[in-house]
Amino acid sequence: MIVLEVTPLVEALPVWVWFCGLLVTSVVGPSVVAWISNKKIRAEAKSTREDMAEIKGQVKNSHTSNLRVDLDQKFNELGAQMGELSVMLGGVRDDVGGLHSETRDLRQDVTGIRTDARRDRRQVGELAGRVEEHLAEVPQILEDAFARHSADCKGLPKPPAHTG
Repeated sequence: MIVLEVTPLVEALPVWVWFCGLLVTSVVGPSVVAWISNKKIRAEAKSTREDMAEIKGQVKNSHTSNLRVDLDQKFNELGAQMGELSVMLGGVRDDVGGLHSETRDLRQDVTGIRTDARRDRRQVGELAGRVEEHLAEVPQILEDAFARHSADCKGLPKPPAHTG
C-alpha cells in the first residue's frame, strides 16, 4: 500500500504538490486546449455577429414612409398609367378601324379599276380587229382613189394596179 504523505517517485514532495500538479494537468491543460481549439469557433461567431448586425442594418426600416404606403402609391400610379394607355389604345383601335374601312374602299376601287381595265382591253382588242379590217381595205381604197383621180386627169398615165 502507498502512503499518501510522500510520493513514491520523488519522496521529498508533499501530497498537496501532487494534488496541485494533478489539478493543473486535469483542469488547466484541457482548458488551454479547449481555449485554443475554440479560437476558430469564436472567430466564426464574431464574423456571424458582424454579418447579422450588417443584415439587421440593411433590413431595418430607416425610411420616412411605410413600405405598404409606398406600394399602394406605386400601384395607384400604375393604375392611372394603365387607364391612359387604355384610352390611347381605344384611339388606336378607332384609327385602325378607319384604316380598315379605307383599305376596304381602296380594295373595291382596285377591283373596279381591274374590271374597267379588262373591259378596256377587250374594247381595245375589238378596235384593233376593226383597224386591221380597215387597214386591209386601205390599199383598195387608195387604188380606187387613184383610179378616180386619174380618170379626171386625162393626160396622165394610169397608176399600176395594186395586187394585194
